[in-house]
Amino acid sequence: MAYQDGDVPNKQLREGTRADILLSGLPGDQLSHHEQWYLSKVFNGLDNACPEPLCEMPNFRSIATHEQVLLNNDLLYGQDVQRRAIPHLSWATVASRHSISDVHLDADGLGTVSHPLVGRKLWVILTLGDVSQDRASSDSEKEGNDLIPDPRNTDSYYRINSLSNLNLKGYTAEAILLGPGQTFYQRPNQLHWVYGVDPTIVYGRHFYASHALPDSLYGQVHTQLMGYSITNAAHAPVRLMLGDFMSWWLVSSKDDSSEDSETLPDLEDERGMETFIAMSNAVVFSWTLCCVDGEVPDPNDADGNARRIQNMVSYLALMKKYIGEGYGAMGEEEFREKPYDFFKHCNIHFAKAMLCYSEQLDFEDWEAGEGKGKGVPQTRMASQQLYEVIRRDLGRMWGPTDGALTLFDEWYMDEDGNFVAQFYPPVKPRWNAYRWDNVVPEAPEIPINAQLQPKNTKRGAGTDAEGSRAKRSRKKGLV
Repeated sequence: MAYQDGDVPNKQLREGTRADILLSGLPGDQLSHHEQWYLSKVFNGLDNACPEPLCEMPNFRSIATHEQVLLNNDLLYGQDVQRRAIPHLSWATVASRHSISDVHLDADGLGTVSHPLVGRKLWVILTLGDVSQDRASSDSEKEGNDLIPDPRNTDSYYRINSLSNLNLKGYTAEAILLGPGQTFYQRPNQLHWVYGVDPTIVYGRHFYASHALPDSLYGQVHTQLMGYSITNAAHAPVRLMLGDFMSWWLVSSKDDSSEDSETLPDLEDERGMETFIAMSNAVVFSWTLCCVDGEVPDPNDADGNARRIQNMVSYLALMKKYIGEGYGAMGEEEFREKPYDFFKHCNIHFAKAMLCYSEQLDFEDWEAGEGKGKGVPQTRMASQQLYEVIRRDLGRMWGPTDGALTLFDEWYMDEDGNFVAQFYPPVKPRWNAYRWDNVVPEAPEIPINAQLQPKNTKRGAGTDAEGSRAKRSRKKGLV
C-alpha cells in the first residue's frame, strides 16, 4: 500500500502477496540482486485470516456482548460457527516497517481490540472536541473543518469529503505505542491513524458491546453512506447482528432467574432510551443498513429473512412490555393516547436523518464535479433510490395503513414530487412512568401484528391503504 491520492482512496492500493511483505522486511544482504527493490517498498496486508486460538483477548468476554447474542441465535436458528460470520469478527494484519493506515474509522460500527504478536505499531487517536465552538465560527472557517456528520446532531453537517484531507482543528490527538504482549481496546467510530514502527504482525477482534450500541448504529450509517471514504475494510455480514440484540433482549426478559434479564434497557434512563431506540432502528431498517455497494440484500436469503422477521416480532413484543409501564414523548409532544406512535415517530425520525445525510453527500458530489470537473467516486446508492429502500423498510414494519408512510412522504416531497426535505433540529425522546388504569392500548394494525393474530380474526379496512405517494402519482396520471 503506497500513499498517492487522498481524494481517491483506491489509488493507494497495490496488489501484493504475504511473500512480498516478508521480503520487504529482510536486510539487503539477504536479498538477491533482483530482489533489492524490496528495500524501498512498504507493504500493508489487511484482513488476513486469524486462527481462533490467537483471538482470545484479555477481558474480551466481559466486553463483547454480541457473544451472548450469537449464543441466542444458536438457540433460535441452529447457526454453526461459519454462519456466525466469525471470519468477519477476527483479523490479522501483516505489514512491513513504515506502513501507514491513513485516518479512518473501523467499519460497520464495530469496536476493535488489537494485540501485536511481532513488532510495534503507533496508534494516533483523534477525538473531536466541542462542536459548539465550531458552529459559532465564520462560514469560511466552517468550510475548512471537515467533520463527520453525526445523525444525532444535524448542526454538525458542514463538509464531509475524504478523511485523508481532514482538518485537525478541533481534534485532540492521543498517541499509543503498542508492542507485543499489550492489548488496546478501541470504541466504535474512533478516528485513528496507524504507523508501523517495525515489521509487524497484529491480530485482533471486532465486537459489539451493549454500552456502545447507539454508537455502533451510527457507525453502520457512516459505513453505509460513505464506504471506503472513511474506512479501510467492510464486514457487511455482521450488520444484521445489531437487530439481533432485540431478540436477545426479549428472550432474556422472559427469564427472571437469569442475569441476562437485567440487560433490558431502562427507558427512564437517557442512555437506556437511546440504546433501545437505536436498536429499534437497526431492526426496522435492516434492509437499508445491509445494502452493499448500492445493492440491496438478497431477497432469497432465508436465514437473513428469518432473523429480520424474528427481530420485528421481538420489537413489537418489547414495545408492548414497555407500554405496560409507561409512555413516551418527543419534545413537547406526548403519546399517552397512542403510545405505539412514540416508537413509530422515532423510526421515522431516523429515516429522515439518513436521507438528510445522503442528500448532503449528493450535494458535495455535485459541488466537486462542478468545481473540479470530476465527482468523488461513490459506490453508495443515490438519495432517491435510498428513499425507496428506506420507505419499504418503514412499510414492512408499520404497514401501509398506519400513516407512517404518509408522514415520511409528505416530509420528503411536495404534491408535484419535488424534494422538499429540510434539516431539522434533534428531538430528544423521553419516557414517562405510568400505570394504566384499565387495559394497555392494543398494538396498531401493522403487518407483523396481523401475522400473529388468530386466523379467524378480521382486520379492519385502513383509511390510507395506498399511502400519499401513490395518491400523488395517480393524480399526475402515472398510475
